[in-house]
Amino acid sequence: MFPYLKEIDMLSGEPFLQEDTFKLIDEVSSVNPLCQWNITTNMHWKLTNRIKENLEKIEVKSIVASIDSLIPEVYNKIRSPGNLKVVLRTIDAMLAYEEDRITRGKSPLNINMNFLVQPDNWKEVPEVLDFCDEKGILPFISLCYEPVEHSLLLFEREEKIQVVDFLLGMDSVKVSLSMRVIKPLIFSLPEIDRAYYLPIITKMMNESYRDKLKINF
Repeated sequence: MFPYLKEIDMLSGEPFLQEDTFKLIDEVSSVNPLCQWNITTNMHWKLTNRIKENLEKIEVKSIVASIDSLIPEVYNKIRSPGNLKVVLRTIDAMLAYEEDRITRGKSPLNINMNFLVQPDNWKEVPEVLDFCDEKGILPFISLCYEPVEHSLLLFEREEKIQVVDFLLGMDSVKVSLSMRVIKPLIFSLPEIDRAYYLPIITKMMNESYRDKLKINF
Protein backbone atom coordinates (compact mmCIF):
# COMPACT_ATOMS: atom_id res chain seq x y z
CA MET A 1 0.00 0.00 0.00
CA PHE A 2 2.73 2.51 0.96
CA PRO A 3 4.22 2.83 -2.56
CA TYR A 4 0.83 4.01 -3.91
CA LEU A 5 -0.11 6.59 -1.29
CA LYS A 6 -0.55 10.13 -2.57
CA GLU A 7 -1.15 11.87 0.74
CA ILE A 8 -1.08 11.13 4.47
CA ASP A 9 -3.05 13.11 7.08
CA MET A 10 -1.89 12.76 10.67
CA LEU A 11 -4.77 14.15 12.70
CA SER A 12 -5.00 12.60 16.16
CA GLY A 13 -2.81 12.59 19.22
CA GLU A 14 0.53 14.40 19.12
CA PRO A 15 2.45 12.99 16.13
CA PHE A 16 5.89 14.26 17.14
CA LEU A 17 5.67 12.57 20.55
CA GLN A 18 4.65 9.17 19.19
CA GLU A 19 7.21 6.57 18.20
CA ASP A 20 4.82 5.24 15.55
CA THR A 21 5.15 8.53 13.66
CA PHE A 22 8.86 8.06 13.09
CA LYS A 23 8.36 4.42 12.17
CA LEU A 24 5.70 5.40 9.63
CA ILE A 25 7.92 8.11 8.14
CA ASP A 26 10.76 5.62 7.74
CA GLU A 27 8.58 3.00 6.09
CA VAL A 28 6.71 5.33 3.73
CA SER A 29 9.65 7.53 2.72
CA SER A 30 11.80 4.52 1.87
CA VAL A 31 9.37 3.41 -0.84
CA ASN A 32 7.42 6.60 -1.61
CA PRO A 33 9.47 9.77 -1.01
CA LEU A 34 7.01 11.94 -3.00
CA CYS A 35 4.03 11.22 -0.76
CA GLN A 36 2.54 14.46 0.64
CA TRP A 37 2.19 14.77 4.42
CA ASN A 38 -0.32 16.86 6.40
CA ILE A 39 0.47 16.94 10.11
CA THR A 40 -1.72 18.40 12.86
CA THR A 41 0.10 19.25 16.07
CA ASN A 42 -0.30 21.32 19.24
CA MET A 43 3.36 22.44 18.98
CA HIS A 44 3.85 21.58 22.67
CA TRP A 45 7.27 19.99 22.18
CA LYS A 46 10.85 20.92 21.35
CA LEU A 47 12.15 20.80 17.78
CA THR A 48 14.89 18.21 18.17
CA ASN A 49 17.43 16.93 15.69
CA ARG A 50 15.46 13.71 15.50
CA ILE A 51 12.32 15.53 14.41
CA LYS A 52 14.27 17.55 11.84
CA GLU A 53 15.90 14.41 10.48
CA ASN A 54 12.49 12.82 9.97
CA LEU A 55 11.01 15.92 8.37
CA GLU A 56 13.95 15.90 5.96
CA LYS A 57 12.74 12.54 4.65
CA ILE A 58 9.26 13.71 3.57
CA GLU A 59 7.42 16.16 1.35
CA VAL A 60 5.39 18.33 3.72
CA LYS A 61 2.11 19.68 2.36
CA SER A 62 1.08 21.43 5.57
CA ILE A 63 1.61 21.53 9.30
CA VAL A 64 -1.46 22.65 11.23
CA ALA A 65 -0.73 24.12 14.66
CA SER A 66 -3.73 23.90 16.98
CA ILE A 67 -3.36 26.87 19.32
CA ASP A 68 -6.40 28.21 21.17
CA SER A 69 -4.97 31.28 22.88
CA LEU A 70 -2.00 33.65 22.86
CA ILE A 71 -2.64 34.63 26.48
CA PRO A 72 -0.75 32.32 28.87
CA GLU A 73 -3.52 32.11 31.47
CA VAL A 74 -6.22 31.41 28.89
CA TYR A 75 -4.04 28.92 27.03
CA ASN A 76 -3.37 27.05 30.27
CA LYS A 77 -7.09 27.00 31.10
CA ILE A 78 -8.04 25.56 27.70
CA ARG A 79 -5.01 23.29 27.25
CA SER A 80 -4.15 22.47 30.87
CA PRO A 81 -1.41 21.85 31.85
CA GLY A 82 0.02 23.45 28.72
CA ASN A 83 2.76 26.06 28.58
CA LEU A 84 2.33 28.72 25.91
CA LYS A 85 6.04 29.63 26.02
CA VAL A 86 6.93 26.14 24.82
CA VAL A 87 4.47 26.45 21.93
CA LEU A 88 5.71 29.87 20.81
CA ARG A 89 9.34 28.75 20.96
CA THR A 90 8.52 25.73 18.82
CA ILE A 91 6.70 27.87 16.24
CA ASP A 92 9.73 30.16 15.91
CA ALA A 93 12.05 27.16 15.67
CA MET A 94 9.87 25.57 12.98
CA LEU A 95 9.76 28.82 10.99
CA ALA A 96 13.54 29.09 11.14
CA TYR A 97 13.89 25.46 10.08
CA GLU A 98 11.42 26.05 7.23
CA GLU A 99 13.48 28.98 5.95
CA ASP A 100 16.62 26.83 5.96
CA ARG A 101 14.72 23.97 4.38
CA ILE A 102 13.51 26.12 1.49
CA THR A 103 17.02 27.44 0.77
CA ARG A 104 18.08 23.82 0.28
CA GLY A 105 15.31 23.12 -2.22
CA LYS A 106 13.07 21.19 0.15
CA SER A 107 9.30 21.67 0.38
CA PRO A 108 8.06 24.46 2.68
CA LEU A 109 6.24 23.46 5.86
CA ASN A 110 3.20 25.66 5.08
CA ILE A 111 2.44 26.18 8.75
CA ASN A 112 -1.22 26.98 9.49
CA MET A 113 -2.67 28.05 12.82
CA ASN A 114 -6.01 26.56 13.76
CA PHE A 115 -7.70 28.82 16.32
CA LEU A 116 -10.86 27.28 17.75
CA VAL A 117 -13.12 30.12 18.92
CA GLN A 118 -14.94 29.51 22.20
CA PRO A 119 -16.22 31.52 25.20
CA ASP A 120 -12.78 31.97 26.78
CA ASN A 121 -10.94 33.28 23.72
CA TRP A 122 -13.28 34.96 21.19
CA LYS A 123 -11.92 38.44 21.97
CA GLU A 124 -8.47 37.29 20.83
CA VAL A 125 -9.41 36.86 17.17
CA PRO A 126 -7.95 40.23 15.99
CA GLU A 127 -4.67 39.61 17.84
CA VAL A 128 -4.44 36.05 16.52
CA LEU A 129 -4.84 37.31 12.95
CA ASP A 130 -2.14 39.93 13.56
CA PHE A 131 0.13 37.23 15.01
CA CYS A 132 -0.34 35.03 11.96
CA ASP A 133 0.33 37.93 9.61
CA GLU A 134 3.51 38.84 11.50
CA LYS A 135 4.78 35.25 11.44
CA GLY A 136 3.72 34.50 7.87
CA ILE A 137 1.36 31.77 9.06
CA LEU A 138 -1.97 31.02 7.39
CA PRO A 139 -4.80 31.49 9.94
CA PHE A 140 -7.73 29.11 10.16
CA ILE A 141 -10.34 30.65 12.47
CA SER A 142 -13.11 28.20 13.26
CA LEU A 143 -16.02 27.88 15.66
CA CYS A 144 -16.05 25.30 18.42
CA TYR A 145 -19.21 23.18 18.07
CA GLU A 146 -18.39 20.33 20.45
CA PRO A 147 -18.35 19.84 23.32
CA VAL A 148 -21.45 22.00 23.24
CA GLU A 149 -20.71 23.58 26.62
CA HIS A 150 -17.68 25.24 24.99
CA SER A 151 -19.59 26.59 21.99
CA LEU A 152 -20.64 30.19 21.43
CA LEU A 153 -23.84 28.80 19.95
CA LEU A 154 -25.06 28.31 23.54
CA PHE A 155 -24.81 32.05 24.15
CA GLU A 156 -28.00 34.05 24.58
CA ARG A 157 -29.07 36.30 21.69
CA GLU A 158 -27.55 39.43 23.25
CA GLU A 159 -24.22 37.69 23.82
CA LYS A 160 -24.12 36.38 20.24
CA ILE A 161 -24.81 39.88 18.93
CA GLN A 162 -21.98 41.21 21.09
CA VAL A 163 -19.57 38.70 19.53
CA VAL A 164 -20.79 39.36 15.98
CA ASP A 165 -20.54 43.14 16.38
CA PHE A 166 -17.05 42.78 17.84
CA LEU A 167 -15.83 40.64 14.93
CA LEU A 168 -17.50 42.84 12.32
CA GLY A 169 -15.59 45.77 13.80
CA MET A 170 -12.40 44.39 12.27
CA ASP A 171 -11.22 45.32 8.79
CA SER A 172 -12.80 43.52 5.86
CA VAL A 173 -9.92 41.08 5.29
CA LYS A 174 -9.97 39.96 8.93
CA VAL A 175 -13.74 39.63 8.77
CA SER A 176 -13.47 37.38 5.72
CA LEU A 177 -10.97 35.19 7.58
CA SER A 178 -13.41 34.89 10.50
CA MET A 179 -16.50 33.90 8.53
CA ARG A 180 -16.43 30.33 9.89
CA VAL A 181 -17.35 31.93 13.21
CA ILE A 182 -19.47 34.88 12.13
CA LYS A 183 -21.85 33.07 9.77
CA PRO A 184 -22.91 30.26 12.15
CA LEU A 185 -23.57 32.82 14.86
CA ILE A 186 -25.66 34.98 12.53
CA PHE A 187 -27.66 32.00 11.27
CA SER A 188 -28.37 30.98 14.86
CA LEU A 189 -30.02 34.36 15.52
CA PRO A 190 -33.72 35.17 15.00
CA GLU A 191 -34.79 35.99 11.44
CA ILE A 192 -34.99 39.72 12.06
CA ASP A 193 -31.33 39.76 13.15
CA ARG A 194 -30.26 37.66 10.18
CA ALA A 195 -31.98 40.13 7.84
CA TYR A 196 -29.96 42.92 9.42
CA TYR A 197 -26.54 41.24 9.37
CA LEU A 198 -26.50 39.37 6.07
CA PRO A 199 -26.29 42.49 3.85
CA ILE A 200 -23.49 43.78 6.09
CA ILE A 201 -21.33 40.69 5.74
CA THR A 202 -22.04 40.54 1.98
CA LYS A 203 -20.74 44.09 1.60
CA MET A 204 -17.69 43.37 3.75
CA MET A 205 -16.87 40.21 1.80
CA ASN A 206 -16.98 42.22 -1.44
CA GLU A 207 -14.66 44.82 0.12
CA SER A 208 -12.34 42.05 1.28
CA TYR A 209 -12.17 40.65 -2.27
CA ARG A 210 -11.23 44.08 -3.65
CA ASP A 211 -8.62 44.57 -0.91
CA LYS A 212 -7.05 41.21 -1.71
CA LEU A 213 -6.88 42.13 -5.40
CA LYS A 214 -5.00 45.30 -4.46
CA ILE A 215 -2.57 43.27 -2.37
CA ASN A 216 -2.02 40.70 -5.11
CA PHE A 217 -1.68 43.15 -7.98
